Amino acid sequence: MIKQICYVLTSSGADLYAQMTYISASLSRRLYPDAQIVVLVDEVTNANLKKCDSPLLALASRIISVETGIEKEAPRSRFVKTSMRKVIDGDFVFIDADAVPIRRFDEIAETGACMAAAPDLDDLLDMPIFPSFATELLHTCGWAAPLPYYFNSGVIYMADTPAVHEFGEEWHNRWKIMWEQTGDHRDQPAFNSAIDATGVKVRTLPEAFNAALYISPWKARNAKILHYWMNADKGQILGHSLLAHLLDVYQTTGQIDWVAVDRCGERPLSFNTWREILLPLLGPGGRPPRKWLVAFSIWLNAHKGH
Repeated sequence: MIKQICYVLTSSGADLYAQMTYISASLSRRLYPDAQIVVLVDEVTNANLKKCDSPLLALASRIISVETGIEKEAPRSRFVKTSMRKVIDGDFVFIDADAVPIRRFDEIAETGACMAAAPDLDDLLDMPIFPSFATELLHTCGWAAPLPYYFNSGVIYMADTPAVHEFGEEWHNRWKIMWEQTGDHRDQPAFNSAIDATGVKVRTLPEAFNAALYISPWKARNAKILHYWMNADKGQILGHSLLAHLLDVYQTTGQIDWVAVDRCGERPLSFNTWREILLPLLGPGGRPPRKWLVAFSIWLNAHKGH
């Protein structure tokens, strides 16, 4: 049973991040009415939510403000995120604001491991890979890379154990060092480096629990948590998607389209099936996507002479 679900928010109070967090947390609340919904915010966001009387104030079981002392929004967000294990008591599941739970995901907390996460995948071949940018960042800090795994930090299960608390401290410390030395605020390189440094055991989750639809929209099939890539600077969400639809309805009416949510939970594919599967396959301008060309080239080379 999922007892706590955690979100992290840095926001002006009513922007896209706040809207996505409200939508995702509402879906989590509906799936787990007895769970604690905990929203971690920075000191600026805490004041902003109160100023605009955000609906998150009523929805969340607790809103916890973390003092960061950081001016820029993105680093403030990662400071809070990498602090969450030492801020929250008890076991919890963390879900990114741009990840939408449409089915119950109890199995995340039932693996028997003290942590669980899904692997990040290469956007061309859809295979596990340690990205070159992460290798460069970790090398700059004097840490080992590449590693034999690269977990996505968008959906994480964290138990309340000494090993996970040690990991949490290491993650936060490595993130601060990486940000200070490189200026890069991303948290995943430090996340994976901290796993390596502490030796904490992480159970690999199936893609259904963190379906990266920005890479492969067909992963929506029977997924439990749909994870969309959000470019907030440009106000962009993956088009023809459930999240884009829910945002549009929420911005227009202030309500969540529960009919669309129920429809997604009742059928294998999540939303606008033909649009979600066929349009992304065509690629920009109707061209085949590069991943198809790369995969075909590999297949062709493997079958030369046969």
